Amino acid sequence: MSDDESHWHALQDAKFREIADLIAVSLGYGSFDALGAEEKLAVELETREAIERWEEIAEMMMPPVEPKTSLQKLLSEYHDIGEAILDIRDEEEEQKMRRRGPRPDD
Repeated sequence: MSDDESHWHALQDAKFREIADLIAVSLGYGSFDALGAEEKLAVELETREAIERWEEIAEMMMPPVEPKTSLQKLLSEYHDIGEAILDIRDEEEEQKMRRRGPRPDD
């Protein structure tokens, strides 16, 4: 993993935490940091499910859905970070292929 990709993964982890914090508060738990292990697991599960639902919406909507709520804005930012990570991976793969040159059967 490149330094650039590591940077984007750190941003994505931080965004996940922001989403989890917001969900914890919305579920009446308070701050994510103050939760016990069982509550943290419940909030993390709900966070993953919210991200998956947003990803499904983002893939189906043309033009892209405009986030309106605080949660939607965070989910959209998380999605954008994920897209940036995929772009970096694609670019790194393309660079590897260019360095290798054409294969004999191409």
